[in-house]
Amino acid sequence: MKKLLLCLVGIMGLFLLKSCNKETDAQETYKGQLISMPNPPEGNPPLPGMILGLESEGVRYVLVRNGHWIWNASVEIDGETYADGDQVEIVGRCAQKRDRNGENYKELTIERIKK
Repeated sequence: MKKLLLCLVGIMGLFLLKSCNKETDAQETYKGQLISMPNPPEGNPPLPGMILGLESEGVRYVLVRNGHWIWNASVEIDGETYADGDQVEIVGRCAQKRDRNGENYKELTIERIKK
């Protein structure tokens, strides 16, 4: 019983770590597909557009590079082009944010990326 409880606590701890409830200095690895997605409404008035995101384990992340969202369907990083539809592995920092409508979304700041 103790082993099962410890295992469940460990799994829940992993879930909470990956769920990105607050900004953290810890880097995590995320695997998934790059997607083109609507940007969260920000600014006054909010300007609609499409940004590059990551879909990983059913969760969508707004990708951040050099402090900004990626407003194109592709991005070049370290001589490699990454585009909508690519399967990637990203090492980065996740932060939960709130848009101007009060809706939560997740930002993933790219530290390293590879196909």
